[in-house]
Amino acid sequence: MKWVILKNVHSIAGLLTGVLGILLCFGGLSALLTRRSANMDWKTKRLLLVGKIHGFFGYFVVFGSQITLISGAFHFFNQHDKHTLGVVLVALNISLFVVMMVVGEVTYRLNLSREDAFNKVQTDMTIEQFE
Repeated sequence: MKWVILKNVHSIAGLLTGVLGILLCFGGLSALLTRRSANMDWKTKRLLLVGKIHGFFGYFVVFGSQITLISGAFHFFNQHDKHTLGVVLVALNISLFVVMMVVGEVTYRLNLSREDAFNKVQTDMTIEQFE
């Protein structure tokens, strides 16, 4: 059995999505470790920057995976001469994706607005960290 990467949009986007997904996991791990380190609690600009970068990169990977799915559906159904079924499944995928993204984002924003930052457990700060 010969393994070959085909030169079409689906295979290249799938390979990039897989690699970027792994990088996103490492980025999330580094963001979590940065957030949990004791002396970083007072450096909010860096924490917010790390969180924003991780969030934007996550959306980039999610949209990249949609490109992979859409190009794979078109590629598969065009090979089997079922163009209409491919278009219907792609339209269904896009509509379901948009609905899930909107519901997820609204739920996230509502939960974030209900969170009270002043009731969280505060970490102790030593004199060395203050100075």
